[in-house]
Amino acid sequence: MASYHLETIVIGCFESMGKFVEISPPLELSVKITAKQNYSVTDVDLGLHEISPSLEVLRQDIMDWLDMLWVEYANGDANDMTPGAIELKQRLLERMREIC
Repeated sequence: MASYHLETIVIGCFESMGKFVEISPPLELSVKITAKQNYSVTDVDLGLHEISPSLEVLRQDIMDWLDMLWVEYANGDANDMTPGAIELKQRLLERMREIC
């Protein structure tokens, strides 16, 4: 299936649990449009693969995914995690921090 690069979404901060979380360096996601006219992004390090019918929905899906990662993994108890989840937690904490 063919896909075409459309734009890059850059996210340096997002809201989670009423606070802001900074991403450093900012997350840069290349938006592609598929042959079926859907918009998609992928980030292997974060386990992110979103496909949405519009850019607006795609952006919201990405923010929801980041929120879930921050709540469930970055702030989750490592004792309850698999080795892969612990590695994800460490990657998140290396790049993200609560700023207010």
